[in-house]
Amino acid sequence: MNKRLLGKEYETQAAEYLCRNGYKILEKNYACRYGEIDLIGESPEKMIVFIEVKARSSDAFGSAGMAVTKEKQQKIRRTARRYICEHRLAWERDYRFDVILFENHRLEHIENAF
Repeated sequence: MNKRLLGKEYETQAAEYLCRNGYKILEKNYACRYGEIDLIGESPEKMIVFIEVKARSSDAFGSAGMAVTKEKQQKIRRTARRYICEHRLAWERDYRFDVILFENHRLEHIENAF
């Protein structure tokens, strides 16, 4: 399986995990000129959550969490601001940035990752 298909499979698994835990998926692979966000959801507490999904089959090139660099975080924040404006969401609403990691086929959900 190529990397793109494998990435989509992990995103699907992440979305299923979130749904099982009371989240509502609002958008998958939201993209704009600033970047892309893998998943956008609403938590059980009605918070909008921007979710980056990362996977590593080994740690030979570093952990999955290390792939969410400061530059990547900045792109996600900028893309999230565009999503908020485009969907006319209230700025006073609660927002959060999570990361879902798959390392050695194990899922780890990090809330408020950055």
